[in-house]
Amino acid sequence: MSKLPKYEDNLAKFVYELRKAIFNTQTEAGEYFYLSHSTIGRYEKDTADKKDGILPPTGYLACLAQLLGKELPPTEQQKLLNEVNESVRWGYPTNDAFYDAESTFADWSELCEKAVDYLAEQQHNHRTPKNSTAYLFLPGDSVSFSLPLFEPPSAVVRWALAQIDPTWQIVQTNFCQSYTNLLLGKAIKKAIQKNNKKQAVLLSLELGRQCLRYNNFQQAIDIYQRAIALTQQLDDGYNTARLQSNLSYAYTELATGSKSKDKAKKEYWQQAEHFGKQAFNIFKQQFDDADRLAHAANHLGILYARQKCPELAQPYFEQTRELWQNKSKEQLRVFINLGVLYFEVEQLPKAFEYIQESLRQARQTSDKIEMGKILLNLGVAYLHIHEHSQAELHMRQAESLFLEISSLIGLAKVWHNLHKIYLERKRLPEAHLYWQASQDIWQYWNKQYRQAKIETDLNNFEQFFAEIEEKLVESDNPSDILREVGLFA
Repeated sequence: MSKLPKYEDNLAKFVYELRKAIFNTQTEAGEYFYLSHSTIGRYEKDTADKKDGILPPTGYLACLAQLLGKELPPTEQQKLLNEVNESVRWGYPTNDAFYDAESTFADWSELCEKAVDYLAEQQHNHRTPKNSTAYLFLPGDSVSFSLPLFEPPSAVVRWALAQIDPTWQIVQTNFCQSYTNLLLGKAIKKAIQKNNKKQAVLLSLELGRQCLRYNNFQQAIDIYQRAIALTQQLDDGYNTARLQSNLSYAYTELATGSKSKDKAKKEYWQQAEHFGKQAFNIFKQQFDDADRLAHAANHLGILYARQKCPELAQPYFEQTRELWQNKSKEQLRVFINLGVLYFEVEQLPKAFEYIQESLRQARQTSDKIEMGKILLNLGVAYLHIHEHSQAELHMRQAESLFLEISSLIGLAKVWHNLHKIYLERKRLPEAHLYWQASQDIWQYWNKQYRQAKIETDLNNFEQFFAEIEEKLVESDNPSDILREVGLFA
């Protein structure tokens, strides 16, 4: 950014510069704020012009400032806050209770709260039918937005996306995931063409990891199987075991998500156990790598936990804990898995013990992703014993964290469980709303992330892609290359 807009005794000019720093056109701003472009234009005209110029709500100023300042360091945010307060203090009439000095913002946090309230009100006004008041208000310990009941699913998703990051986050996520897979796929082909099979294997491990990240389990399986054929040609036992361990996990998740009547479900479980044990035995007998052995043991523990076999899962999880005893984040993962294991087999005292311990450790590490998962698990556990108030409380806390870290999958899981909570409490309108919201996010996700081809003109990126592909083919660590160009690692 060149320099921040300054208030110089002209409110209309300041509002124009603030808006222009974020939205190129009044139409874009209008679409974002649910206003006509002519209203945006009137905000940017001097109020001395009685026909056109009008004062914008201070919430509108707060929203513009929040969008402009969210990536700025605190010192720059304070400068921007000072300019906004100057515009409110001197640009609005002092004899109007809505526009007096009390409307200035005490700090950046208060400005952001005002921005959130204003945008929520705009969404509310935009969506509420004139003859309807059917709104569900979320509790104070969660995010202070209102959700309309019985809206078309697409509107619920738009609401979710708006809360996470209305301007670019989800678009960027879709872009990054799609282009990451595209780049890695092209790089794998190029490595094979150059007869660099070892590099093709490393790139396949990375591409498979990206697929697992977004629940594309069948695609991950296909990638790992092709890569195993390469490692066998290279007589590379180490990377064969790595691929087999990941393949086991992919089959486990595929089996878990299959319907009980699905004939392939049994085969998925068999494949998961076969590859998982092969990987575990290779690392245990042939290689001195405690971290890889721990990963293999953890994958087997998850497999048997999913099958509700604690007597088989527990020893693998305990071995994983021992191997990862000096790694706090990995230890946390094991406690979560143990909690889920005992929840699956309805040994609730043990489940709560491990989940509470994982929550304690997560708070020490300030890991919001893991904390969100743990709170979600606690909510599920309380739901299982029909303690609905505690279940909703923990779901709301998880929801707040997933909103903060932009996790659509996390939100979908939370809303699915809120649907169950409200269904058990016979609150059918809310149950329907959250069922609809969670289903729609999954539909959105599948549409965006399971497409094999990118429907984009790549001509402008050809040279850029060529350079990145060459780096990927030569690099020992593809993740570093992806980070350099702002893609997922």
